[in-house]
Amino acid sequence: MSHGGNPEAGTNSFVGIDGTGLTITSPNGPDTWVIPVSDTFTVAMTWDLTGIFALWLASLGLIYTVTYTFAGLGNANGTALSVTKTTVAGQTTYGPAETTVAVPANSLPVGKYEVLATVTFGGNPPMSAYIEIPVLDVYQA
Repeated sequence: MSHGGNPEAGTNSFVGIDGTGLTITSPNGPDTWVIPVSDTFTVAMTWDLTGIFALWLASLGLIYTVTYTFAGLGNANGTALSVTKTTVAGQTTYGPAETTVAVPANSLPVGKYEVLATVTFGGNPPMSAYIEIPVLDVYQA
């Protein structure tokens, strides 16, 4: 998995952000990246705020959006899905409890997809982080 952020965690002592995990869970279990087209499955991202201002930023109740993009590899792109939430005071790591979306059965055509998860904040300057998995295979059962 590749990941990163802007400002990238560890490059700025004041604030950073990083996508640290991407989980796909199907009826066949967690981290199943080969899924029948007829199955509903979930996608969740884990991301972290870092730096000396991370706790302060989280306490501001910043609105963030996590978007999952299914980029077709030799087939059509899938529909992007997203969830919008607010940061919580004292919390600098966000994961499945805050970032999960359900991908309905038959919503992605049979094919292979690169899955990219991004978390974005408004503001000036904007902050964002991402993580991707190389291939999700949706097949006809």
